[in-house]
Amino acid sequence: MENRLNDLKFSLTEEQKALVQEQKQKQELHQDIFSLQEKIRLEAKENTRLTRKIEKLVEENQEFRKRLFQREIQSQQRELEKLANNIKNKLNEDDKEEVDSLTEAQVEFMNSENNYAQKQLEKSKKRLLKNRKITEKEIEKILQLQAEMVCLQKEAEAGTESLIEIISK
Repeated sequence: MENRLNDLKFSLTEEQKALVQEQKQKQELHQDIFSLQEKIRLEAKENTRLTRKIEKLVEENQEFRKRLFQREIQSQQRELEKLANNIKNKLNEDDKEEVDSLTEAQVEFMNSENNYAQKQLEKSKKRLLKNRKITEKEIEKILQLQAEMVCLQKEAEAGTESLIEIISK
């Protein structure tokens, strides 16, 4: 009987040691869980901060690109006006209006690829070349500048739209 009692005491002691060990492991796991939760909370906070910073940088980039395109468009506009004025100085009043019609038809054609605009463009070119006061090279130069300006305007609009899409994602 004493052996049996000693065996039971030994088993009880071992069970208690195992229970203490399990409680220690449970406490360590709780501590690990708490540490991981805190780490997740801090990382979420950092992610939020970085997301705000990215949004701010995207907005700044958008504003910078807008200003850059505006400057380039203004520069092209001044160059176009200068060339148009130089050409107009060679022409009479009716032909001066034809230069305006030429550039307007170019813009319309580039924005819509409208056949009517293309026909108007060709008519304006023929009328201007007819009087031989300006060359085809001058006409092509003014059309090239106008085309570059339209392309810049389209790029500016497209760039703004794509940045807005990035921000909303």
